[in-house]
Amino acid sequence: MATKKPVAKKADTKPTALKDLTVKELLVSIDALRKEAVDLKRGTKTGEVQNVRAYSTKRKDVARALTALNAKKATGEDK
Repeated sequence: MATKKPVAKKADTKPTALKDLTVKELLVSIDALRKEAVDLKRGTKTGEVQNVRAYSTKRKDVARALTALNAKKATGEDK
């Protein structure tokens, strides 16, 4: 019988966790996520990264963080 592979964990940037961050923390988080996305994209092109879906997941994490930032700015919490 074949053994089951362990299920990969989902992204650590859940929308509920992003809502609790301040605007400054969100900006720092977005910068870090973008750098990770660039590294993953470069790694997939050079063959260093085996998980090719990691790049699209990281892009979605960046989008979630940007959405949370824009929601905070819309409500006036950007001060």
